[in-house]
Amino acid sequence: MALRPALSRSIGSTTRMPGTARVDAGPSFVHAPSVTFRAHRDYLHSTTLFKEMLAGAEAAGLVPEGPIELRVRRLMRRQPELHYSPSPIAAFEDAPAIFSLQASGVVWHGAVVERELPIIAREPYDETPIVSRAVIESTSVRVGGPTGMHPIEIVTSLTLLLHQRLFKIGDDRKWYLARLELMRPLQASDGDNTRIGLVRRFGTTLTRSSIAVGEERIGQIEFIAGPIG
Repeated sequence: MALRPALSRSIGSTTRMPGTARVDAGPSFVHAPSVTFRAHRDYLHSTTLFKEMLAGAEAAGLVPEGPIELRVRRLMRRQPELHYSPSPIAAFEDAPAIFSLQASGVVWHGAVVERELPIIAREPYDETPIVSRAVIESTSVRVGGPTGMHPIEIVTSLTLLLHQRLFKIGDDRKWYLARLELMRPLQASDGDNTRIGLVRRFGTTLTRSSIAVGEERIGQIEFIAGPIG
């Protein structure tokens, strides 16, 4: 799996207002938000993408209630456009990211493509509250107290910290989220009870870790080592 800058794709000629979810003809719909880079990064961060995936669904009246999956195939540097459909979206098989979520008993499939608009603005992203409370135990890591951070931020930050402690990779490479699978949506109360545990390493570039809240295993996360930028 290679992480590389995604090619922009023009999806029709319809103008969409940033930050809105619009229902197209039939049940499919599109969410075209205006996003920012997080801290020093020059690519769309996985936490931003995850939040927008849920925001788009909720703006269309969907309430995720079951399994959620997000796969990031390559880095994105332009404003995203998220497409939702109750059936697989074959037209976007090469999309930079794909996802699925369950709402009202229906599995919605999604694809993320890039618009022509670049991401220009930045927002602060301080992971210190998570890192400072992280407790590493052999091949697992957990938070040892309240952080005030969003659960997805805690999941990704803990996973990154564990990888940085366990594995040595080249200075020209870094760890990225490649795949996230959840059995249920994350809840606000999950964050302070989250534990990440290494399950398996595939070669030298791909890993799989479990995500648990207390004694409940709620999913798994895969990280991939790719070129910086």
